[in-house]
Amino acid sequence: MLGLLGRLLMRGNSEPKSRAELAKIGENIAARYLQSQGYAILERNYRTDIGEIDIVARHGEDLVFVEVKSRTPSESFAPSESVTQAKRAKLVKLAQLYVATRTRKDERCRFDVVEVTLSEGGSPMNVRLIPGAFLREP
Repeated sequence: MLGLLGRLLMRGNSEPKSRAELAKIGENIAARYLQSQGYAILERNYRTDIGEIDIVARHGEDLVFVEVKSRTPSESFAPSESVTQAKRAKLVKLAQLYVATRTRKDERCRFDVVEVTLSEGGSPMNVRLIPGAFLREP
């Protein structure tokens, strides 16, 4: 699946991509991967004045807020390590806003992280889903 997906998302060459391009490619790969795992994507790039949630999805009965982290192999840490305590707190606030304006208040929620490892040219090398990466009800 990743081979085909990579070919679909590549520009047709292996030139290095910018951080923003790699992030967008990673989000596209993550969304397709989540769908293949039974997630229904409700929204992508939910934005407010305080920030953005990469993907909002439903998985079973859970409303899932997904943070996508894309990295290249040259980086010396796991992508999920960049989801700091401050980032988690911001995601919780964003999720609270989402729930307050778009869903039932008693919605069962969780926070997942998807790590996408990409080559410098943007080809997918690995996708790792971390369900319930941190626990906190909005």
